[in-house]
Amino acid sequence: DSRTGMSNFDSEDDDSDTLNEEPTDEDEDDSESDEDFSWVEGKSLNEPRLMLERKSLPKNLPEGHQHMNACQVFQLLLPPSVMAVIVEETNKYAHNKDSIQENSDPISHQSSYKWQDVTIAELYCFLGLCVAMSIGPKGNYKTFWKIESRGAYVSPQFGRIMVRRRFEAIKSNLHFTNNAVLPPPGSPGYKKLGKLGTILDSVVAKFHYYMQLPSRVNVDEGMVRSRHRSHLRQYLKNKPDKYGFKFWCLNCSETGTPLSLSLSLSLSL
Repeated sequence: DSRTGMSNFDSEDDDSDTLNEEPTDEDEDDSESDEDFSWVEGKSLNEPRLMLERKSLPKNLPEGHQHMNACQVFQLLLPPSVMAVIVEETNKYAHNKDSIQENSDPISHQSSYKWQDVTIAELYCFLGLCVAMSIGPKGNYKTFWKIESRGAYVSPQFGRIMVRRRFEAIKSNLHFTNNAVLPPPGSPGYKKLGKLGTILDSVVAKFHYYMQLPSRVNVDEGMVRSRHRSHLRQYLKNKPDKYGFKFWCLNCSETGTPLSLSLSLSLSL
């Protein structure tokens, strides 16, 4: 499922003889002191040679990044400015849905959950719980709020961070763009990923900003397991997770660090 790419850093014809020569001790010392490149053996046109290999190193990291915790690293990919857009659209959609329900069924609306505007900090907590669920899955998400100690996490911790009813309310109203401005299916300008807005593009741009492209990369496909009824969901019978959303991922071959990703739109159910 993967295809490996290689950047050869070829030089001009008049420099090709230099690459084929044995490096001197001085050259080796210079290459070892270089922070971005190192000498490795490779083959070109069935002849051994030496080529420069770019290491997979982070870049543009803020000062003091050595002491950053997991939450702060996560905020590099989803900064508060991006979360503010999600908060605005989520609150807008929730109030609109609440108003429609109140007008159509006032009696039922009185006993239903009253929406309270979500904040950026609360949305970070919501996403953190989603990540924790994916690391230690238990089947039905509701079991994470049961008072028990089985599995990778002690479940009472979920209730201390967010009550289950609030989690369900955010999950049902989560939005990334305004549905009212999206072109309907079949009309000019319609995009299958329109409801994601610019969020996915923003995350991919952060990958490019914080990680430099190494010389050894691989392109692989990954499945995000889901039984959600969506025209983007796919079925791949040979995958452990047969139903879900398929992504094409560009990764560093050495560390597995994602460098770019794209949602596959072909063969959707």
